[in-house]
Amino acid sequence: MIILIFRSVFIALSAIFAVFLIKDVAKSDLDKESGNVYTASAIGFVSSFFDALGIGSFAIATVLLRAFKQIPDRLIPGTLNVMCILPTFLEAFIYIGIIQTDFLTLFCMVNAAWIGGWLGAGYVTKLPERKIQVGMSIALFLAATNMLLHQLNLMPAAHGASLGVRGISLVIATFASVIIGALVNIGIGFFAPCLSLAFLLGMSAKSAFPIMMTAAATCSYASSFTFIRQNAYSKKVTACMAVFGMFGVLIAAFIVKSLPLNTLIWLVMAIIYYASISLFLVKKK
Repeated sequence: MIILIFRSVFIALSAIFAVFLIKDVAKSDLDKESGNVYTASAIGFVSSFFDALGIGSFAIATVLLRAFKQIPDRLIPGTLNVMCILPTFLEAFIYIGIIQTDFLTLFCMVNAAWIGGWLGAGYVTKLPERKIQVGMSIALFLAATNMLLHQLNLMPAAHGASLGVRGISLVIATFASVIIGALVNIGIGFFAPCLSLAFLLGMSAKSAFPIMMTAAATCSYASSFTFIRQNAYSKKVTACMAVFGMFGVLIAAFIVKSLPLNTLIWLVMAIIYYASISLFLVKKK
């Protein structure tokens, strides 16, 4: 019953957002926007594919958007937050039904992430491009470092067996989710810090999947309307990435399910470090 309620909420929120996004995209002249339809679609597919496998999409999408010169750097945070909503709600819809988790922990962390996302969006949309570039550089560096520490077994391992947390641990998880939700607006993906938090609090890795996916979707949902109203995202690129991102999620969740990711993670990590350094060294205009 609880799963049915959550899934119904996911569908309702996705439908509301899809209508809002379609209306905004339809009234725009997409031919005047930068970005290639085929390239953006491929980026959306690839980033959401890895997102559904637990690697995350923001860092990968940032690297690819910049590598293929799809949009200005100032539009990347908004584009990432808006494009991820439909694919991530799809992930949450799938995983909440196949992975057992604690619904009180999920409820608290999801609502906290929503508040953080809403609070952070208004700030990020007003930042100049150079500050956004520095913020994304730091976000990418932290994401890559988190991956490196896990690869070297220097972070808490996923040995916890708990499906959720209670007491002071739940309070910590809730407040941490507010902070993570706010930071998502500058390009720090929700997955890596959420998984690290879950490990530190003794939760199992699998039980954290529905939580981090639902929280990621809702915090971006809360911030996305601000990015859309402020016109701080690329409509063409976002639409392509969102649609094909959902295909990437379905293939990862139901067809591939798992891959020998160790070598791939090292490669992705190196690319993310490179992108972080290149963003930081961009000369101020």
